[in-house]
Amino acid sequence: MIRRAALEDLPSIVEVGEKFHAASALADVSTFDPAFFAETMARYIEDRAPFRAGVFVWGREPQGVIAGAVYPSWFNGGQLTGMDLFWWLEPEARNFKTAKAMLDRLEDWAKGEGAVWFTMAATETLRPDAVEALYRRRGYVPAERHLIRKL
Repeated sequence: MIRRAALEDLPSIVEVGEKFHAASALADVSTFDPAFFAETMARYIEDRAPFRAGVFVWGREPQGVIAGAVYPSWFNGGQLTGMDLFWWLEPEARNFKTAKAMLDRLEDWAKGEGAVWFTMAATETLRPDAVEALYRRRGYVPAERHLIRKL
């Protein structure tokens, strides 16, 4: 079951966000602020962000969260683009069927918001080859590499 997140889901979303942060390379360069993350997710859920945001959860007690944004392309303001913000499935819930369904929901939302293209990231510390394979099967192609360094 994948549904639009509600404010009641915030405690679970914060817990999932913290797990994602800890498992990613972001943990090496930043700290996780649960209160700030909760307020940010609340803005996204209530659509108070400076861009269109979609947050979706999987499971009654969310075992997965996928979030994305839609905004004007920096190359052509008349075209909307989208990107994932973060995506986490609890390890015991990870399987191709659930992952595909979550990505379907996010892409459908973005298309409904008017996005003409969408980008997804494969976090290097979270099975990037398997995630990239999923993206490639859906028609995604490599576009650029992102590297991170603490200053």
